[in-house]
Amino acid sequence: MTSIHVDKAFKEPVRFIKKLEDTSVIVGRPLKLVCTYSGSQRVHVTWKKDDKLIWASYQYNVITTDSTCSLEVLYSDRPAAAGKYSCEISNEAGSDVCHAHVSLGKGTSTNLPTAFHSSANLLKTVCFIKKLEDTSFIVGRPLKLVCTYTGSQRVHVTWKKDDKLIWASDQYNVLTTDSTCSLEVLYSDRPAAAGKYSCEISNEAGSDVCHAHVSLGKGTSTNLPTAFHSSANLLKPVRFIMKLKDTSFIVGRPLKLVCTYTGSQRVHVTWKKDDKLIWASYQYNVLTTDSTCSLEVLYSDRPAAAGKYSCEISNEAGRDVCHARVTLGKGTSTNLPTAFHSSANLLKPVRFIKKLKDTSFIVGRPLKLVCTYTGSQRVHVTWKKDDKLIWASYQYNILTTDSTCSLEVLYSDRPAAAGKYSCEISNEAGSDVCHSHISLGKGTSTNLPTASHSSSNLLSYYLYFLRCTDDDDDDDDDDDDDDDDDQNFMCLHYFGNVLWRYTSLQV
Repeated sequence: MTSIHVDKAFKEPVRFIKKLEDTSVIVGRPLKLVCTYSGSQRVHVTWKKDDKLIWASYQYNVITTDSTCSLEVLYSDRPAAAGKYSCEISNEAGSDVCHAHVSLGKGTSTNLPTAFHSSANLLKTVCFIKKLEDTSFIVGRPLKLVCTYTGSQRVHVTWKKDDKLIWASDQYNVLTTDSTCSLEVLYSDRPAAAGKYSCEISNEAGSDVCHAHVSLGKGTSTNLPTAFHSSANLLKPVRFIMKLKDTSFIVGRPLKLVCTYTGSQRVHVTWKKDDKLIWASYQYNVLTTDSTCSLEVLYSDRPAAAGKYSCEISNEAGRDVCHARVTLGKGTSTNLPTAFHSSANLLKPVRFIKKLKDTSFIVGRPLKLVCTYTGSQRVHVTWKKDDKLIWASYQYNILTTDSTCSLEVLYSDRPAAAGKYSCEISNEAGSDVCHSHISLGKGTSTNLPTASHSSSNLLSYYLYFLRCTDDDDDDDDDDDDDDDDDQNFMCLHYFGNVLWRYTSLQV
């Protein structure tokens, strides 16, 4: 019989040791679900509620270690936390799933109804002690609204302006403690901060709401109009000292626009390209200080960076705007065309040196595609599978250096990994593309019968395993040794997998 090579990469199927259990929850009490598992890493964990995917967010905390999965439900102060929760784990060798039905507690000492009136468990209705009050504000001065309350936790706080929901953002700071609610209005440099503000608090036992009408201050020494011209209160209109200037750029070279200004803070800055709003993103870096505005265009490796750029600044006393037309450089030594052929400035078109090749893979074995290229930076790399874009995710690892492109397929434990893969590279001077058709390996254990957990089938797999390892026992062709070893390994892998599952079921 051919010797069997036990691969160090043998994967132990994941399985739950301690599964989720049905439970009940008292509204307002913490709710945390925990299960433990064993099996080879990498383990992929998926949580669901009522058969819909859930993930770490303001509603859930999700923690996964190499042996535990835990889910903390952050809205257990509401009956909506009840439902069916599922945890699914998987690795290359197998998967397992467990469920728990979480119901609202009732009828026992550990599941007291919310309104049960023992002194220890009574939920006190929230109510305001100090409500919001009508007020006025000076444009350009801080505006902060504060109210205090009492009542049992957990308390849910909602703010509204002019009957529309508002939340923590670039316009508002929201702070809630166990006795206070505060709202800081960050755009009090504009009259738009005036309006009707509402704060609503609620817990499981009740709710309360209060309102404040905030108006623009006028007519008194503490409510000077914005334009009142005492030296202490004068707001200086913003204006540009150094405006944007028309310029040209070389594709592949940095492109940065800078202007300087003067005027009273707070200053609001807006950038536009071709009369459309732009902001800090993967395409632009935006930096504003108390005297400068700068815009760094991050895609200056492409002609699309050319266009009309505008910077607008404003404060409560005035506004100013400036523009710059950015064109592609041409005709001078500082504006060489992209394809200008001096040795210093030549952009070399990208091209593959080693292209992707058609290949096959064994289900459960790593699948990695690598190609190498040459050409001038910056190089843009795009991967596709079956002509659809793919990118770095839980399904793929993508690595690009200045000479290689690699794609690691993380779900090669499933036949779905087979297909047509494409890698496209491009720079300003040209582009190239290569393809690879990945098929399922033939004649190997990827064609094993579907696993079943009956003892008769277990015996059949064992006999199949023996036949796999014995078929080529007398074959002296060294060229086939590696293929035989692969087949032997996969037979052992599948037999071990089936034996594991069968043993687990019997336990």
